[in-house]
Parts: sequence; structure tokens; C-alpha cells
Amino acid sequence: MPKVWITHYTDKNGKRHELLYENEKKIETNYGDNSFIISFIGILFSHPEDVHYSYILTEKGQNAQEVKPISLGSAHQVPFSNLPPGTYFFRVIGTNADGLKNTVGDVVEIVINPPFWRTIWFYLIVILAIGSALWLLHQYRVQQKVQRVMDMERVRKNRRRFS
Repeated sequence: MPKVWITHYTDKNGKRHELLYENEKKIETNYGDNSFIISFIGILFSHPEDVHYSYILTEKGQNAQEVKPISLGSAHQVPFSNLPPGTYFFRVIGTNADGLKNTVGDVVEIVINPPFWRTIWFYLIVILAIGSALWLLHQYRVQQKVQRVMDMERVRKNRRRFS
């Protein structure tokens, strides 16, 4: 059974980011940088050329057993383009020539942050702004009505005084 390690990912600008250590097994990026390539390697000392790979990409909360692995053959990397905002788990699995799989493989968490206009803070600010605008409009209309009533009262008093 081949042991598999996710080694690094390359962002859309060609910059390489290491993922060799357990505390580095996370890719976090913004929605505009959601295209990248994940690279990995499988070690099989007897016949390294016989290692074949497959991967599973699941969303947070999705059961990996429900997803069919995608076969890569002997390719050592997977490109991803325009992943929507969310949290994903990328698992790569190695298989030798006899069909024995390393079912554990290696996993990396991928977090694509949403654009600012799709965050809860933006929605709250918009709701607050609309609510404030409606309250100010209401206050303006009340002030106009009060002013009109006061003007009418003044005209009525003036008529009484001159009549």
C-alpha cells in the first residue's frame, strides 16, 4: 500500500505554499483567489511508478462515503478552478498495481472566504442602513405634518384676530 502526502499547493499567481506538516494542512483563501493546484506524492519503494491516485472533494458536513473518488491515474496534482465560497475537504488516496488502497490517504481543509457582500456583516449593515433611512423619512414626514398643523393654527389665530 502506498503512503500518500499532500505536499503543497500553487496559487493562481504561481506562488507555492507548503502543506507538509500537520499544522499546515489548511488552505484558506478569498473568493477571488479560488483557483489553485494541489500537489501530492505517493511512496511505494518496490515500484513507485505503479502508484495510482484518486481524490475526493467534499463540502463540510458532507459524508465522504457518499462521494465516488475521482481517478487521476499517475498524475501528481489536481487543479481547481473557481471553487465557490465554503469549506471543503480534499482527500487523496493511493493505490498500488495490485489494487491495494491506502484508504486513509492524506487530507487538507480548503476554506474559500465569501466576498464581503455575501457576509452576515454586510447584510446587517444594509438592513441597518435601510431601517435608518425609513426611520428618517418617517421623522421628516411627521415633522412636515406638525409644521403644516402649526401653520394652519397660526393662520386660524390670525383670522380670528382680524375678524
